[in-house]
Amino acid sequence: MQNVVNALMVKIYVLVILCIIFNVTSPAFISHAEQHEIEASSLLNRKAIHFYKVGDYSKALSYAQQALIIVQKKSGRKATIDRIDILNNTALIQEAIGNYKDAELALNKVLDAIEKTFGANSVKAATSLSSLGRIYKFQGRYEEAKINYYKSLDIIANAIGSNSIVSAPTLIRLGSLYIDLGNYDEAEQLLVKGLNIYIKYYGESHILVADIFGNIGFLYEKQKKYNLSEDYYLRAYKIKKDTLPEDHPSFVESLNNIASIKRLQGNYRKSIELNKRAISILKSNFGDNHPDIATCLNDIALVYIDEKRYDDAISYLSESLVVIETSYGVNHPYVANVLTNLAKTYFQLTKYEESKKLYKRALEICKKSYGRDHKETKYIYQKLDELQIYIDKR
Repeated sequence: MQNVVNALMVKIYVLVILCIIFNVTSPAFISHAEQHEIEASSLLNRKAIHFYKVGDYSKALSYAQQALIIVQKKSGRKATIDRIDILNNTALIQEAIGNYKDAELALNKVLDAIEKTFGANSVKAATSLSSLGRIYKFQGRYEEAKINYYKSLDIIANAIGSNSIVSAPTLIRLGSLYIDLGNYDEAEQLLVKGLNIYIKYYGESHILVADIFGNIGFLYEKQKKYNLSEDYYLRAYKIKKDTLPEDHPSFVESLNNIASIKRLQGNYRKSIELNKRAISILKSNFGDNHPDIATCLNDIALVYIDEKRYDDAISYLSESLVVIETSYGVNHPYVANVLTNLAKTYFQLTKYEESKKLYKRALEICKKSYGRDHKETKYIYQKLDELQIYIDKR
């Protein structure tokens, strides 16, 4: 009997030593309190993701921060991986809120942890570099974004090949960056390459393919090739129609895109109809205060501006502003966008002082979010200068 006990003790000691050597925390050696903390952080992280998806970013951020506090107390590989996951989610939420500096800080922590755990030339590091590039792009730091994107693609090419599915999201992001820079030929090449990779792996009817059709449609919209743009937007919509329930939130982007083209083509009634359908889908899924509702309201207002129905435009823009401030807070870049549209509308009504106040508020938001040299900030400076000329003539 004693020999059996001794043998069992040896096995236990060996198991403990192996756990220490390989940094493995077996459930058998986790205390009830530690296990409870692990489960709590996982639950908080899942709640953060849920509220992020429904557009309640304040709650999402709160849960993510609580999860991070718990996991930061832990050590070992598993804790590091959990921390990376939570920090990535935190960055997504901060990005949605418009806190790009905080998102950048979280993603730099992710990159540092990944490089130490998996290596600087790992595919995970490449993915992290691409995510950072996305944040740089939002801040108008285009050269830094390009450097990250190309470095990400190089790492992926060396690790698993340039036509890997992992490279596709970065190709799409780089293509979108070139759209912003007005380099449409390069943008098209990158978007088409990303599209072909997705089709190869998933087929032509996958929802991710629909998303890229939307990106290509936007590229042609920027080039004022409206018929071609509409064709790609409709192709994206058809994939969603064939694969998703009719009130699925993914329809909203396609409806917005088609509505934009209809407005640019002068089909104002259809544009408003599509935006109102998008609002109905959003309200049925998320309630009355989802930030995408604000986008739809803003787009309807643009139709009324085109029709010179300025009072109606102000009504919709004001409603959009309430929704977007409720969702994002008062200093989000999207708030600046609505304020700019309001300022333009008051200018058309020759209410120059009201227009100036709105432009100034938008300017402060843009300077904080993007910096003084971003194209959006420069645009508002230009509009204020033009507005001052009219004020001085009075």
